[in-house]
Amino acid sequence: MNMLQFSIYFEKFGRKLVDLKFEPGLHVIYGNSGTGKSSFITSLLGEANNNSFLNFSLNHVVKPESISVIYQNPDSQIVSPTIESELAFSFENQFQEPEAIEVGVNMVLESLNFKPNLHQNPLTLSGGEKELLNIATGLSTKPKCVFIDDGLSFLSDTAKKICVEQLNNFIQSNNSIILWFTSDVNDLNFGNSCWELTLSDFKKTISGYATDYDSVDYPNGEFQMAISNLNFNYGCDNVISDLSIDKLTFRSFGLTGDNGSGKTTLAHLIQGIYEPNSGSFDLTHRGKPVKQIAYLDQFPENLLMGRSFSFILDQLILQGKINVRLVSTFKKRLERFHIQWDAIAEIDPLDLPWATLRLTFIVLLTHCEYSLILLDEPSFGLGWEQKVTLRNYLIERMKQKHFFIISHDQLFLNAVCDTILDLDCKQISKPLKQNDRKEKKKKTH
Repeated sequence: MNMLQFSIYFEKFGRKLVDLKFEPGLHVIYGNSGTGKSSFITSLLGEANNNSFLNFSLNHVVKPESISVIYQNPDSQIVSPTIESELAFSFENQFQEPEAIEVGVNMVLESLNFKPNLHQNPLTLSGGEKELLNIATGLSTKPKCVFIDDGLSFLSDTAKKICVEQLNNFIQSNNSIILWFTSDVNDLNFGNSCWELTLSDFKKTISGYATDYDSVDYPNGEFQMAISNLNFNYGCDNVISDLSIDKLTFRSFGLTGDNGSGKTTLAHLIQGIYEPNSGSFDLTHRGKPVKQIAYLDQFPENLLMGRSFSFILDQLILQGKINVRLVSTFKKRLERFHIQWDAIAEIDPLDLPWATLRLTFIVLLTHCEYSLILLDEPSFGLGWEQKVTLRNYLIERMKQKHFFIISHDQLFLNAVCDTILDLDCKQISKPLKQNDRKEKKKKTH
Protein backbone atom coordinates (compact mmCIF):
# COMPACT_ATOMS: atom_id res chain seq x y z
CA MET A 1 0.00 0.00 0.00
CA ASN A 2 1.20 3.54 -0.79
CA MET A 3 2.40 5.16 2.45
CA LEU A 4 4.58 7.95 3.87
CA GLN A 5 6.18 7.36 7.28
CA PHE A 6 8.55 9.36 9.47
CA SER A 7 9.38 10.25 13.06
CA ILE A 8 9.45 13.84 14.35
CA TYR A 9 11.36 15.05 17.39
CA PHE A 10 11.43 18.55 18.93
CA GLU A 11 14.83 18.44 20.63
CA LYS A 12 14.72 21.94 22.17
CA PHE A 13 11.49 21.16 24.00
CA GLY A 14 12.39 17.63 25.10
CA ARG A 15 9.34 16.08 23.48
CA LYS A 16 9.32 12.34 22.88
CA LEU A 17 9.87 10.93 19.40
CA VAL A 18 6.54 10.64 17.56
CA ASP A 19 6.03 8.11 14.75
CA LEU A 20 3.60 9.22 12.03
CA LYS A 21 2.03 7.53 9.04
CA PHE A 22 0.18 9.12 6.11
CA GLU A 23 -1.94 7.06 3.73
CA PRO A 24 -3.43 8.22 0.39
CA GLY A 25 -5.52 11.37 0.84
CA LEU A 26 -5.29 15.16 1.14
CA HIS A 27 -3.49 16.06 4.38
CA VAL A 28 -3.44 19.79 5.19
CA ILE A 29 -0.72 21.14 7.50
CA TYR A 30 -1.20 24.68 8.79
CA GLY A 31 1.57 26.81 10.28
CA ASN A 32 2.56 30.44 10.65
CA SER A 33 5.48 31.72 8.61
CA GLY A 34 8.72 30.81 10.34
CA THR A 35 7.56 27.52 11.86
CA GLY A 36 9.58 25.51 9.32
CA LYS A 37 7.07 24.32 6.70
CA SER A 38 9.54 24.54 3.80
CA SER A 39 12.26 22.89 5.88
CA PHE A 40 9.80 20.12 6.73
CA ILE A 41 9.51 19.30 3.02
CA THR A 42 13.27 19.54 2.54
CA SER A 43 13.77 17.06 5.38
CA LEU A 44 11.19 14.66 3.94
CA LEU A 45 13.04 14.75 0.63
CA GLY A 46 16.27 13.85 2.43
CA GLU A 47 18.03 17.01 1.29
CA ALA A 48 20.60 18.82 3.44
CA ASN A 49 18.99 21.44 5.66
CA ASN A 50 21.12 24.44 6.60
CA ASN A 51 18.53 25.95 8.93
CA SER A 52 20.31 25.89 12.30
CA PHE A 53 17.29 27.48 13.96
CA LEU A 54 14.98 24.57 13.12
CA ASN A 55 13.25 23.28 16.25
CA PHE A 56 12.57 19.75 14.99
CA SER A 57 14.19 16.88 13.15
CA LEU A 58 12.68 14.16 10.96
CA ASN A 59 14.02 10.62 11.10
CA HIS A 60 13.23 7.14 9.75
CA VAL A 61 11.62 8.60 6.62
CA VAL A 62 10.01 6.03 4.35
CA LYS A 63 8.45 7.54 1.24
CA PRO A 64 7.10 6.53 -2.17
CA GLU A 65 9.58 6.45 -5.05
CA SER A 66 7.77 9.00 -7.23
CA ILE A 67 7.43 12.43 -5.58
CA SER A 68 6.47 15.84 -6.95
CA VAL A 69 6.95 19.18 -5.16
CA ILE A 70 4.87 22.33 -5.73
CA TYR A 71 7.03 25.20 -4.48
CA GLN A 72 5.96 28.32 -2.58
CA ASN A 73 7.51 30.66 -5.12
CA PRO A 74 5.86 29.67 -8.42
CA ASP A 75 8.77 31.15 -10.40
CA SER A 76 11.10 28.54 -8.84
CA GLN A 77 9.34 25.72 -10.67
CA ILE A 78 9.17 27.28 -14.14
CA VAL A 79 12.04 26.26 -16.41
CA SER A 80 10.89 26.83 -20.02
CA PRO A 81 10.49 29.97 -22.18
CA THR A 82 6.95 29.14 -23.35
CA ILE A 83 3.88 27.59 -21.74
CA GLU A 84 3.86 24.87 -24.40
CA SER A 85 7.44 23.79 -23.65
CA GLU A 86 6.76 24.03 -19.91
CA LEU A 87 3.85 21.60 -20.27
CA ALA A 88 6.03 19.21 -22.26
CA PHE A 89 9.07 19.38 -20.01
CA SER A 90 8.13 16.65 -17.48
CA PHE A 91 7.13 14.24 -20.26
CA GLU A 92 10.42 14.87 -22.08
CA ASN A 93 12.31 14.04 -18.88
CA GLN A 94 10.65 10.63 -18.97
CA PHE A 95 12.05 10.13 -22.50
CA GLN A 96 8.57 9.70 -23.96
CA GLU A 97 7.96 9.59 -27.70
CA PRO A 98 6.76 12.81 -29.43
CA GLU A 99 3.26 11.38 -29.94
CA ALA A 100 2.96 10.51 -26.25
CA ILE A 101 4.25 13.97 -25.27
CA GLU A 102 1.60 15.63 -27.45
CA VAL A 103 -1.14 13.54 -25.85
CA GLY A 104 0.19 14.38 -22.38
CA VAL A 105 0.36 18.11 -23.09
CA ASN A 106 -3.25 18.12 -24.33
CA MET A 107 -4.40 16.32 -21.18
CA VAL A 108 -2.63 18.86 -18.95
CA LEU A 109 -4.15 21.72 -20.97
CA GLU A 110 -7.63 20.35 -20.31
CA SER A 111 -6.94 20.31 -16.57
CA LEU A 112 -5.93 23.99 -16.42
CA ASN A 113 -8.50 26.42 -15.03
CA PHE A 114 -7.58 29.06 -17.61
CA LYS A 115 -6.89 29.13 -21.33
CA PRO A 116 -3.25 30.06 -21.93
CA ASN A 117 -1.51 31.30 -25.03
CA LEU A 118 0.88 28.39 -25.64
CA HIS A 119 3.59 30.71 -27.01
CA GLN A 120 3.43 33.03 -23.98
CA ASN A 121 6.33 33.12 -21.52
CA PRO A 122 4.95 31.54 -18.31
CA LEU A 123 6.74 34.15 -16.20
CA THR A 124 4.30 36.76 -17.56
CA LEU A 125 1.31 34.94 -16.05
CA SER A 126 -0.32 36.16 -12.85
CA GLY A 127 0.79 34.59 -9.57
CA GLY A 128 -2.33 32.43 -9.40
CA GLU A 129 -2.03 31.30 -13.02
CA LYS A 130 1.60 30.28 -12.39
CA GLU A 131 0.44 28.19 -9.42
CA LEU A 132 -2.23 26.48 -11.52
CA LEU A 133 0.36 25.76 -14.22
CA ASN A 134 2.81 24.33 -11.67
CA ILE A 135 0.16 22.12 -10.06
CA ALA A 136 -0.90 20.78 -13.47
CA THR A 137 2.68 20.00 -14.52
CA GLY A 138 3.48 18.59 -11.08
CA LEU A 139 0.63 16.10 -11.31
CA SER A 140 1.20 15.27 -15.00
CA THR A 141 3.68 12.45 -14.28
CA LYS A 142 1.22 10.88 -11.78
CA PRO A 143 3.48 10.86 -8.69
CA LYS A 144 2.48 8.71 -5.73
CA CYS A 145 3.32 11.52 -3.31
CA VAL A 146 2.97 15.30 -3.66
CA PHE A 147 4.32 18.00 -1.32
CA ILE A 148 2.70 21.43 -1.73
CA ASP A 149 4.60 24.30 -0.09
CA ASP A 150 1.99 27.09 0.17
CA GLY A 151 1.47 26.48 -3.55
CA LEU A 152 -2.20 27.52 -3.68
CA SER A 153 -1.89 30.80 -1.80
CA PHE A 154 -2.18 33.09 -4.84
CA LEU A 155 -5.47 31.49 -5.88
CA SER A 156 -8.85 33.15 -5.46
CA ASP A 157 -11.43 31.30 -3.34
CA THR A 158 -13.19 30.09 -6.48
CA ALA A 159 -10.00 28.88 -8.18
CA LYS A 160 -8.83 27.21 -4.97
CA LYS A 161 -12.04 25.19 -4.59
CA ILE A 162 -11.78 23.99 -8.19
CA CYS A 163 -8.11 23.12 -7.69
CA VAL A 164 -8.83 21.16 -4.48
CA GLU A 165 -11.51 19.19 -6.32
CA GLN A 166 -8.92 18.32 -8.97
CA LEU A 167 -6.45 17.25 -6.26
CA ASN A 168 -9.06 14.96 -4.73
CA ASN A 169 -9.87 13.47 -8.14
CA PHE A 170 -6.14 12.89 -8.68
CA ILE A 171 -5.89 11.12 -5.31
CA GLN A 172 -8.82 8.87 -6.18
CA SER A 173 -7.50 7.92 -9.61
CA ASN A 174 -3.82 7.58 -8.66
CA ASN A 175 -4.02 6.48 -4.99
CA SER A 176 -1.63 9.29 -4.08
CA ILE A 177 -0.63 11.03 -0.85
CA ILE A 178 -0.72 14.83 -0.84
CA LEU A 179 0.77 16.87 2.01
CA TRP A 180 -0.36 20.47 1.59
CA PHE A 181 1.57 22.90 3.81
CA THR A 182 -0.26 26.23 4.12
CA SER A 183 -0.24 29.50 6.04
CA ASP A 184 -4.00 30.00 5.54
CA VAL A 185 -5.88 28.51 8.50
CA ASN A 186 -9.06 28.25 6.44
CA ASP A 187 -7.38 25.70 4.14
CA LEU A 188 -7.79 23.18 6.97
CA ASN A 189 -11.40 22.89 5.84
CA PHE A 190 -10.22 21.01 2.74
CA GLY A 191 -8.21 18.27 4.45
CA ASN A 192 -8.98 14.59 4.87
CA SER A 193 -6.75 15.04 7.91
CA CYS A 194 -5.73 18.35 9.49
CA TRP A 195 -2.46 19.19 11.26
CA GLU A 196 -0.77 22.20 12.83
CA LEU A 197 2.95 22.87 12.90
CA THR A 198 4.17 25.25 15.60
CA LEU A 199 7.64 26.08 16.90
CA SER A 200 7.23 23.40 19.57
CA ASP A 201 4.80 20.79 18.26
CA PHE A 202 3.28 18.94 15.29
CA LYS A 203 -0.20 17.69 16.06
CA LYS A 204 -3.59 16.88 14.65
CA THR A 205 -6.06 19.74 14.79
CA ILE A 206 -9.65 20.54 13.92
CA SER A 207 -10.62 21.53 10.39
CA GLY A 208 -10.65 25.31 9.98
CA TYR A 209 -11.99 27.61 12.64
CA ALA A 210 -13.84 30.90 12.42
CA THR A 211 -11.68 34.00 12.06
CA ASP A 212 -12.49 37.68 12.00
CA TYR A 213 -10.85 41.04 12.62
CA ASP A 214 -11.81 43.62 15.24
CA SER A 215 -13.92 46.49 13.97
CA VAL A 216 -12.10 49.82 13.60
CA ASP A 217 -12.75 53.25 12.12
CA TYR A 218 -10.69 54.47 9.16
CA PRO A 219 -9.27 58.02 8.94
CA ASN A 220 -10.96 60.17 6.32
CA GLY A 221 -9.45 59.75 2.86
CA GLU A 222 -7.78 62.52 0.87
CA PHE A 223 -7.21 60.63 -2.39
CA GLN A 224 -9.64 60.71 -5.28
CA MET A 225 -9.80 58.31 -8.20
CA ALA A 226 -11.84 58.00 -11.38
CA ILE A 227 -11.56 55.59 -14.31
CA SER A 228 -13.19 56.13 -17.70
CA ASN A 229 -13.56 53.44 -20.39
CA LEU A 230 -10.13 51.94 -19.61
CA ASN A 231 -8.87 49.25 -21.99
CA PHE A 232 -5.60 47.35 -22.05
CA ASN A 233 -4.41 44.23 -23.83
CA TYR A 234 -1.26 42.17 -24.33
CA GLY A 235 -1.24 41.59 -28.08
CA CYS A 236 -4.54 39.85 -28.84
CA ASP A 237 -5.30 39.09 -25.17
CA ASN A 238 -7.68 41.68 -23.71
CA VAL A 239 -6.89 42.01 -19.98
CA ILE A 240 -8.91 45.09 -18.96
CA SER A 241 -12.00 45.89 -20.99
CA ASP A 242 -14.05 49.09 -20.80
CA LEU A 243 -13.52 49.66 -17.06
CA SER A 244 -15.17 52.75 -15.60
CA ILE A 245 -15.75 53.97 -12.05
CA ASP A 246 -17.15 57.31 -10.94
CA LYS A 247 -14.90 59.62 -8.93
CA LEU A 248 -14.56 58.39 -5.35
CA THR A 249 -12.58 59.32 -2.25
CA PHE A 250 -10.64 56.72 -0.30
CA ARG A 251 -8.08 56.15 2.45
CA SER A 252 -7.35 52.53 1.63
CA PHE A 253 -8.55 51.21 -1.71
CA GLY A 254 -8.88 47.45 -2.26
CA LEU A 255 -8.71 45.64 -5.60
CA THR A 256 -9.85 42.03 -5.95
CA GLY A 257 -10.83 39.60 -8.69
CA ASP A 258 -10.24 36.10 -9.95
CA ASN A 259 -6.80 34.96 -11.11
CA GLY A 260 -5.90 36.61 -14.40
CA SER A 261 -8.57 39.31 -14.05
CA GLY A 262 -6.00 42.11 -14.44
CA LYS A 263 -5.29 43.18 -10.85
CA THR A 264 -1.51 43.52 -11.22
CA THR A 265 -1.94 44.97 -14.72
CA LEU A 266 -4.11 47.75 -13.29
CA ALA A 267 -1.41 48.40 -10.68
CA HIS A 268 1.12 48.85 -13.49
CA LEU A 269 -1.25 51.23 -15.29
CA ILE A 270 -1.63 53.29 -12.12
CA GLN A 271 2.15 53.65 -11.84
CA GLY A 272 2.56 54.52 -15.51
CA ILE A 273 4.60 51.37 -16.23
CA TYR A 274 2.01 50.53 -18.91
CA GLU A 275 -0.02 52.91 -21.05
CA PRO A 276 -3.69 52.05 -21.66
CA ASN A 277 -4.80 51.26 -25.19
CA SER A 278 -7.68 53.66 -24.61
CA GLY A 279 -9.53 55.37 -21.80
CA SER A 280 -8.18 57.30 -18.84
CA PHE A 281 -7.17 56.89 -15.22
CA ASP A 282 -7.26 59.88 -12.88
CA LEU A 283 -5.66 59.76 -9.41
CA THR A 284 -5.31 62.94 -7.31
CA HIS A 285 -4.30 63.93 -3.78
CA ARG A 286 -5.93 67.12 -2.53
CA GLY A 287 -6.70 68.02 -6.13
CA LYS A 288 -3.16 67.47 -7.46
CA PRO A 289 -1.95 64.54 -9.62
CA VAL A 290 -0.20 61.81 -7.63
CA LYS A 291 3.45 61.35 -8.58
CA GLN A 292 5.03 59.61 -5.58
CA ILE A 293 3.79 56.00 -5.47
CA ALA A 294 5.61 53.16 -3.70
CA TYR A 295 4.96 49.66 -5.03
CA LEU A 296 5.51 46.30 -3.35
CA ASP A 297 5.53 43.55 -5.96
CA GLN A 298 3.78 40.25 -5.21
CA PHE A 299 7.27 38.76 -5.66
CA PRO A 300 9.27 41.09 -3.35
CA GLU A 301 12.66 39.55 -4.14
CA ASN A 302 12.30 41.11 -7.61
CA LEU A 303 12.68 44.54 -6.01
CA LEU A 304 15.90 43.61 -4.22
CA MET A 305 17.59 41.99 -7.26
CA GLY A 306 20.13 40.27 -5.04
CA ARG A 307 20.88 43.35 -2.95
CA SER A 308 20.53 43.37 0.84
CA PHE A 309 17.99 45.37 2.83
CA SER A 310 20.90 47.35 4.27
CA PHE A 311 21.83 48.47 0.75
CA ILE A 312 18.22 49.40 -0.06
CA LEU A 313 17.89 51.44 3.14
CA ASP A 314 21.14 53.33 2.37
CA GLN A 315 19.85 54.12 -1.13
CA LEU A 316 16.53 55.40 0.21
CA ILE A 317 18.39 57.69 2.59
CA LEU A 318 20.66 59.00 -0.19
CA GLN A 319 17.65 59.67 -2.43
CA GLY A 320 15.82 61.50 0.33
CA LYS A 321 12.99 58.96 0.38
CA ILE A 322 13.32 58.32 4.11
CA ASN A 323 14.18 60.75 6.88
CA VAL A 324 17.25 59.52 8.80
CA ARG A 325 15.45 60.38 12.05
CA LEU A 326 12.84 57.71 11.23
CA VAL A 327 15.32 54.88 10.69
CA SER A 328 15.47 53.86 14.36
CA THR A 329 11.66 54.01 14.52
CA PHE A 330 11.43 51.76 11.44
CA LYS A 331 13.77 49.19 13.01
CA LYS A 332 11.81 49.26 16.27
CA ARG A 333 8.46 48.74 14.51
CA LEU A 334 9.91 45.76 12.63
CA GLU A 335 10.18 43.99 15.98
CA ARG A 336 6.39 43.99 16.16
CA PHE A 337 6.57 41.27 13.50
CA HIS A 338 9.37 39.43 15.36
CA ILE A 339 11.93 40.62 12.82
CA GLN A 340 15.28 41.89 14.10
CA TRP A 341 16.94 44.33 11.69
CA ASP A 342 20.47 43.26 12.60
CA ALA A 343 19.57 39.65 11.82
CA ILE A 344 18.30 40.30 8.28
CA ALA A 345 19.98 43.52 7.09
CA GLU A 346 22.93 41.88 5.30
CA ILE A 347 21.30 38.56 4.37
CA ASP A 348 20.93 37.49 0.73
CA PRO A 349 17.19 38.02 -0.02
CA LEU A 350 16.96 34.50 -1.46
CA ASP A 351 17.86 33.15 1.98
CA LEU A 352 15.04 35.03 3.71
CA PRO A 353 11.50 33.65 4.11
CA TRP A 354 8.95 35.28 1.83
CA ALA A 355 6.94 36.56 4.81
CA THR A 356 10.06 38.26 6.21
CA LEU A 357 10.78 39.89 2.83
CA ARG A 358 7.21 41.09 2.48
CA LEU A 359 6.78 42.43 6.01
CA THR A 360 10.17 44.17 6.07
CA PHE A 361 9.35 45.96 2.81
CA ILE A 362 5.91 47.01 4.09
CA VAL A 363 7.29 48.48 7.31
CA LEU A 364 10.13 50.18 5.41
CA LEU A 365 7.85 51.75 2.78
CA THR A 366 5.46 53.09 5.42
CA HIS A 367 8.36 55.18 6.80
CA CYS A 368 9.28 56.64 3.40
CA GLU A 369 8.16 59.89 1.78
CA TYR A 370 5.48 58.33 -0.45
CA SER A 371 1.95 59.67 -0.47
CA LEU A 372 0.47 56.36 -1.69
CA ILE A 373 1.68 52.82 -1.01
CA LEU A 374 0.55 50.11 -3.44
CA LEU A 375 0.74 46.60 -1.95
CA ASP A 376 0.28 43.55 -4.20
CA GLU A 377 -0.83 40.49 -2.16
CA PRO A 378 0.58 41.77 1.18
CA SER A 379 -0.98 38.95 3.25
CA PHE A 380 0.48 36.13 1.13
CA GLY A 381 2.29 33.50 3.20
CA LEU A 382 1.17 34.94 6.54
CA GLY A 383 -0.54 32.89 9.23
CA TRP A 384 -3.65 34.18 10.98
CA GLU A 385 -1.87 35.88 13.89
CA GLN A 386 0.55 37.53 11.46
CA LYS A 387 -2.32 38.81 9.33
CA VAL A 388 -3.97 40.35 12.39
CA THR A 389 -0.71 42.08 13.32
CA LEU A 390 -0.26 43.40 9.77
CA ARG A 391 -3.83 44.60 9.55
CA ASN A 392 -3.54 46.50 12.85
CA TYR A 393 -0.24 48.00 11.72
CA LEU A 394 -1.69 49.25 8.42
CA ILE A 395 -4.68 50.80 10.17
CA GLU A 396 -2.26 52.60 12.51
CA ARG A 397 -0.15 53.90 9.59
CA MET A 398 -3.28 55.20 7.83
CA LYS A 399 -3.05 58.24 10.05
CA GLN A 400 -0.22 59.38 7.77
CA LYS A 401 -0.47 57.17 4.68
CA HIS A 402 -2.93 56.10 1.98
CA PHE A 403 -2.97 52.58 0.57
CA PHE A 404 -3.94 50.74 -2.61
CA ILE A 405 -4.12 47.04 -1.78
CA ILE A 406 -4.43 44.19 -4.29
CA SER A 407 -5.49 40.83 -2.91
CA HIS A 408 -7.71 37.80 -3.38
CA ASP A 409 -7.85 37.55 0.44
CA GLN A 410 -11.36 38.96 0.76
CA LEU A 411 -11.45 38.83 4.55
CA PHE A 412 -8.22 40.81 4.79
CA LEU A 413 -9.41 43.39 2.23
CA ASN A 414 -12.69 43.85 4.09
CA ALA A 415 -10.73 44.49 7.28
CA VAL A 416 -8.20 46.97 5.90
CA CYS A 417 -9.96 48.87 3.05
CA ASP A 418 -12.73 51.45 3.08
CA THR A 419 -13.53 50.92 -0.62
CA ILE A 420 -13.14 47.79 -2.79
CA LEU A 421 -13.32 47.27 -6.56
CA ASP A 422 -14.12 43.75 -7.77
CA LEU A 423 -12.73 43.42 -11.30
CA ASP A 424 -14.87 40.37 -12.03
CA CYS A 425 -18.15 42.25 -11.77
CA LYS A 426 -16.68 45.78 -12.09
CA GLN A 427 -18.50 46.91 -8.96
CA ILE A 428 -17.49 49.13 -6.05
CA SER A 429 -18.40 48.08 -2.51
CA LYS A 430 -18.00 49.45 1.00
CA PRO A 431 -17.01 46.64 3.42
CA LEU A 432 -19.27 45.98 6.37
CA LYS A 433 -17.85 46.56 9.82
CA GLN A 434 -17.45 43.42 11.95
CA ASN A 435 -20.53 44.14 14.07
CA ASP A 436 -22.60 44.76 10.94
CA ARG A 437 -21.42 41.42 9.49
CA LYS A 438 -22.45 39.64 12.66
CA GLU A 439 -25.91 41.24 12.56
CA LYS A 440 -26.28 40.23 8.89
CA LYS A 441 -25.39 36.63 9.74
CA LYS A 442 -28.00 36.56 12.52
CA LYS A 443 -30.71 37.71 10.12
CA THR A 444 -29.83 35.05 7.53
CA HIS A 445 -29.88 32.15 10.02
